[in-house]
Amino acid sequence: LLGSINIGDKHSTLKLQNITANLNSNTFSGDVELSNFKDPYLKLKLAANTKLEELMTFYPIDTIQEASGTINLTAEIEGLISDMKANAYSPDIKASGQVVLGNLKAKFKHSDKEMNIPEGELKLNNRYLNVYNLKFINGTSDVMLVGEMPNFLGYLFDPSTPLTVIASVTSDHINVDDFLFGGKEPKESTPVSISDKLDLTISVNAKHLEFGKFTATGIKGNLLVKDQKAALKDLNLNATDGTITLNVFADASGENIKISGDCNLDKLSIQKLFTELNNFGQTTLQDKHLKGFMTANVDFSATWDKQLNIDPASINATSSLLVERGELIGFKPLESLGKYIDVNELKHIKFSSLQSAVQIKNKLITIPRTSIKSTAINLELWGTHSFDNV
Repeated sequence: LLGSINIGDKHSTLKLQNITANLNSNTFSGDVELSNFKDPYLKLKLAANTKLEELMTFYPIDTIQEASGTINLTAEIEGLISDMKANAYSPDIKASGQVVLGNLKAKFKHSDKEMNIPEGELKLNNRYLNVYNLKFINGTSDVMLVGEMPNFLGYLFDPSTPLTVIASVTSDHINVDDFLFGGKEPKESTPVSISDKLDLTISVNAKHLEFGKFTATGIKGNLLVKDQKAALKDLNLNATDGTITLNVFADASGENIKISGDCNLDKLSIQKLFTELNNFGQTTLQDKHLKGFMTANVDFSATWDKQLNIDPASINATSSLLVERGELIGFKPLESLGKYIDVNELKHIKFSSLQSAVQIKNKLITIPRTSIKSTAINLELWGTHSFDNV
């Protein structure tokens, strides 16, 4: 480095120019100017080209097991050091910079998954952070983020400032399991909530999504998060040979999580729906018993605690239901009608359509008068079934 220092009664300045340093193949350079030693004013320019694996040997991070990739950084900071100590988000502090990431890989301790950032660029202009083509690969999932964070520095240095993100997210493939449970063992007792420090406006466009056996394609919609509330707005997706449109609102600002929404299902394969959702956790009526296509409109609301245990008394739902080209195959309970109808006819029942409306309220499922005209028998049924199995 080259330096000079001038000290006087009224003026004092320290200048360090053409600073260069090497750490193996990592290079650092910059300029520093410090003036008025009684209340120092700092001007700093910094550039760094780094390899993460070499930095980790010099300065290990406890939570990271392995890391590699390149980070190229340029930054400029200007302001009173007293302001920086008192409040790094002071409007009198000027900050700008750029970070280019290349093939970043990190494996965290207590996790069997590796996070990879093949590419990405971040630009900071005062408090405004722009993100360009920031790509994440986690497990089998990939996510590309383009957007802006208007108050990034405020969030970074001021605990009371929320993180505001306005972005679009695109993906070729998302496996929800890749983003659940950071460790090798799921922490079932960890409370779930929505941070009050998040203010998100995100548009989502994913080609393929899977969660357990459930798969969907052509996912498009908007995610909004603010004040510990989250909304999925106009989410459209293709699943089980049909289409789903979904609007969901979740409020985690109180002791519990309140969720409400509406859902439109158009010509979903009933058999595939039961298969991919594990027969809804029951064994009486399974995918092997069903064929046909379902169209429905559902309005629902319910309350969960922070451990995601549902309050059955809070479940409130109304639905209109249409089943077309329905088939009931090998459904054992129907064989009790064998005294009146040929058992062979009961083993494979076909009906052209079934239309009904189901309501759930106060732990009671109510089915209005519904007509079923099938190859084996014509039925009219109605009644109630309680959560206590009455």
